[in-house]
Amino acid sequence: MELLWDRGTIVCRGIGRDASPHLTCSALWDPRVEAWRAPARAYATWRIELSRSGRTLRDQVPPLLPAPAAFATPELRPYQLAALLAWHASECRGLVALPTGAGKTRVAIAAISRARCATLCLVPTRVLLDAWVGALRSAGAAEVGVFGDGEHSLRSITVATMASARARVEELGSRFELLIVDEAHHLASEEASELLEMYTAPRRLGLSATPPEHEAASARLERLLGPLVFRSSLHDLAGRYLAPFRVATLHLRLDAEERSRYEQTRALWHPLVQRFFELQPGASWADFVRAARASDEGRAALRAWQRTQELLRFPSAKRATVKDLLARHAAARALVFAPDARTACEIARQELIPLITADIGRAERARILEGFARGELGAIASAKVLNEGVDVPAAEIAVLVGTSGSRREYAQRVGRVLRPAEGKEALVYELLLRGTREDARFQRAREVLR
Repeated sequence: MELLWDRGTIVCRGIGRDASPHLTCSALWDPRVEAWRAPARAYATWRIELSRSGRTLRDQVPPLLPAPAAFATPELRPYQLAALLAWHASECRGLVALPTGAGKTRVAIAAISRARCATLCLVPTRVLLDAWVGALRSAGAAEVGVFGDGEHSLRSITVATMASARARVEELGSRFELLIVDEAHHLASEEASELLEMYTAPRRLGLSATPPEHEAASARLERLLGPLVFRSSLHDLAGRYLAPFRVATLHLRLDAEERSRYEQTRALWHPLVQRFFELQPGASWADFVRAARASDEGRAALRAWQRTQELLRFPSAKRATVKDLLARHAAARALVFAPDARTACEIARQELIPLITADIGRAERARILEGFARGELGAIASAKVLNEGVDVPAAEIAVLVGTSGSRREYAQRVGRVLRPAEGKEALVYELLLRGTREDARFQRAREVLR
């Protein structure tokens, strides 16, 4: 028998199509090559099963990279150590859920230090790529490989964006024993999770501030990474390991002209939405969108709904309030979270503050964050980029100009100002428009604090 590596799968030649089932676990017969094929994640288990057959097995899969040079395990807080021990107790497979700012990366670096094996760290963004490389080097890792943002260097400890890991699976897929997935919820969908199928690493550690709650997505991550082995919330850690914080909800109003436009556009879509959910009470918003796109009336309703959302993103009351808050807290350092990139640009122009978006290059982003850390810059505007992976320990004020209603997004944004410091109390401002759906959205998002 012979095991071969083929673009994220394992192929076994030398077993007939009528092989006994215990030798074909997780595999399908591929008539194109007349061999059994299995997803790469089944490699370790399948190799053991095939070895038990008593026949000679030639393993032609590219070998693991050598173990990295040893470096000291970082000191861990009690809850971080508990998370690491729980992962070890689960046979080095599982998901650790810690709030933003609680040191998930530190837990992972401790796992790498203790494991002493070839490790691939997957991250969703270029911002996180830089953050992980910097954290590993600061922890003492001698050499760190990088795949992403124009770099392609393979080392025993390598950090890769998820996009690069998918594109370079033929080169990377069989070379690592430990797979660490930061912001693991990004791979919870059926399509995205295919990336985890294409890697052979038997040891797997997923990290997330807010694991998926949908049953199918949660089950998918459990199958591919392991069970949820440890979880702690903002409520558990704030005041001791994270900075204490207060949430101030500012109830704003649309002016007369804005209110008139809001009611006019809402009247064009709300009745259709209401009728749809009365007829299909278990449906989702995505179900409504799919149904609406099938008719002229539905498409017109969606366009009207979009105009309504645009009106709510940054009306005059929010403009004035952002200006007032930044003036009131001029001595502090603030992060202004906009609902979208266009609004973030408007805020940056209005307040003459720097802007961080996905289009900002690495050098410019680093210059802005360093200026913020030194106190040379008092505020930064952003939409999504600051949600994940950007370490801004100096931030004290978060201004939430709007919310999508996502508990994950809310937790990430609040977490950005919770890095502890002597005498620090973080302050989170919610800008909520009365008489709109923002009230319900903030209530839904705020549930993550319970």
